Amino acid sequence: LAFATGNHYNEHKAQICDLKMLPNSAMNPLFEATAEVVEEAILNALTAAETMTGLYGRTAYALPLDALVEIYQRFRTSEPPGAFRA
Repeated sequence: LAFATGNHYNEHKAQICDLKMLPNSAMNPLFEATAEVVEEAILNALTAAETMTGLYGRTAYALPLDALVEIYQRFRTSEPPGAFRA
């Protein structure tokens, strides 16, 4: 998560400067969007893998997208546990 600022000042001339910023409550949508992007990336990674057989014939099976969707819908709540509330 990265933020850029439009605040410009000359640190060699100004000892006091004006600062523009978002209040903490306005930051919540940024954090929520970040959490959604990470969740989507994890779900994509889980369903992109293919079944593989490795050393000593050990097999790791792919997770079918339809199975993940079913599990996700069954256990997903409207609000995650411990969600931040402003």
